[in-house]
Amino acid sequence: MQRINVNRKESGLTLIEVLASIVILSIVLISFSSLLLQSTKHTKYNKEKLTAVQVAEDIVAKIRNGDYSMDGETKAYISLGDEKFEVSIHISDGPSNLKLAKITVNSLAKTKKSSFETEMYFEVDKVSP
Repeated sequence: MQRINVNRKESGLTLIEVLASIVILSIVLISFSSLLLQSTKHTKYNKEKLTAVQVAEDIVAKIRNGDYSMDGETKAYISLGDEKFEVSIHISDGPSNLKLAKITVNSLAKTKKSSFETEMYFEVDKVSP
């Protein structure tokens, strides 16, 4: 009769070691995925904010060129690619021959709505009779 050697040395991992490594790996991956998700959200918000600033700068340039010489409030909707913005321009009297323009740009995105507001004084050209 042959004797079975019960004292064999097997190299390998036990079930507990495999489960512990899977748990540790999943904790690390979940923390990195939440970090990437937050980074993506902030990137999208910053893109909307920078685009709103760019729209406001375009409006300021048009005002300085004399395209908006009216008084009162004007609202407009602007689309840039897949982004939509509501632009509000309020022009009122300022000191001496200056006018005050308040420009508000609101994002119409479904996610976090970003907005940008700026003010500027501009000189009014005098109309000669």
